[in-house]
Amino acid sequence: MGNSIYDIMGFYFDPRTFTLGARTAISSAQQNTIDNATSRQRTIARQCATAEEKQPNQSTLDAAYRKFKSHYTRLNVEEYSSREVRALIYCLHKFENDAMVSAFTKVLDKQWRNRFLNGLLYFLLSYWDVTEKARLQAIIDVFQSKLSAYNGKRDKYLLLKQNARYFALNGAELLGMTLRKMDAGQTKNCSIFSASSVFFGLSSNNIEFQYYSKVISSYFGRDAIDKLDMLKEVLDRHNYDATPKRIIPSMIIQNKDAVNEGKQEYIRSIAVGMIGNPELASKWTLRNGTPEENSNLKEARQILNEWLKRKFISIFFEKCMHEPARQKYWLKHIDIIGDLDIWTTPFTMSLLMQDKRIADMLNTKVKVLNNEKNVDKSALIMSVGNYFFIEFSDSGCLYIFRKDSIYGKTIASNRFLYFDEIKRMRVETIQSFYVEKQEGKITHNTGWESTLEKWMTRHRVKQELW
Repeated sequence: MGNSIYDIMGFYFDPRTFTLGARTAISSAQQNTIDNATSRQRTIARQCATAEEKQPNQSTLDAAYRKFKSHYTRLNVEEYSSREVRALIYCLHKFENDAMVSAFTKVLDKQWRNRFLNGLLYFLLSYWDVTEKARLQAIIDVFQSKLSAYNGKRDKYLLLKQNARYFALNGAELLGMTLRKMDAGQTKNCSIFSASSVFFGLSSNNIEFQYYSKVISSYFGRDAIDKLDMLKEVLDRHNYDATPKRIIPSMIIQNKDAVNEGKQEYIRSIAVGMIGNPELASKWTLRNGTPEENSNLKEARQILNEWLKRKFISIFFEKCMHEPARQKYWLKHIDIIGDLDIWTTPFTMSLLMQDKRIADMLNTKVKVLNNEKNVDKSALIMSVGNYFFIEFSDSGCLYIFRKDSIYGKTIASNRFLYFDEIKRMRVETIQSFYVEKQEGKITHNTGWESTLEKWMTRHRVKQELW
């Protein structure tokens, strides 16, 4: 008989048997059930820890607002329940004057509950950009003072207390600069996406709030051109139309003298896609913008329109005809052209559609005369002060019409069907030695540019523009 422990105890088995038994005691199906249940419990725990507050229903909001609007001038803070005060927080954006806000801050102070921090946070994030500064400051004062006084243990409120400085009037810009420092050297990862949970304890990283407009503009600052892909991703997620109007104009102004056509085109495509057609002034205004922001928008729009005019003039003299001398002249005098259109035929339009430089703007700048389907003809109609200047794709003449004349009104109405309708308009030839005529045509002979310059000087065209 051996002296091993197995012999003494009478154990004659392979210990690996227990290991195998443990592994097979629970079936794979049972293990999956346990894992799924555990995962659900963890998800519920996370949601409970950082759950956002559900807003009161609409009838509760309406009733509370009607009551407060009717009584705030003879205020009795005691007559508002905690439920009504909470509802009124979600109506703050509807308050009509400073007196209403002032009265409500007294109600808040008297009836304060820590849970009101949730509603105030929602208001500040949601209406930061459109709330008049004095009213916004009044709510910020309440929010920050209550956070400062908070001595509880809830993680979300402690985090807000720690980051209360980001809710000063310049707090959004401060957060943008903070995130920018955190991401120094990054070209792909962007802390803006996680700011809601990291700084404010929210369970979702929603950056659609108005508050993030100035966070984003401060984050990208003057370096937006170097992070265009990241900027596009952020703006797509942000989805607030004021923000591109804060960032893109500065980018355009910084690159107004860019000679790289590809760079110009990339900036232009982003600007048109995110702000709109620069020919539409209504698209290029910021209702709640500062004077500087609206000034930048105006300047950027002018630059874009000049880029577009240059592009379409070049396209006309390259695609619709080949006349480098005329192209050079009009590019040199681009500043006198207020607007322009190209009129063409379906045949020539099909050629223009192949040029990616202008494909997205063809519908707004190029008109088609369907009655001349198989003809390769085009006309460049330029608005210059009180006149229309028209160049045709043949050598022909430069036609000049006053906008208030019968011919000018016909052109402005866009009612002509054939190119020859313009050429049949009875106007005399303007000669270099006689430029008194207010309307006419200048033949493209040697020296036509000099004749046009004399005519514009005589009729004070440039002086009227400047």
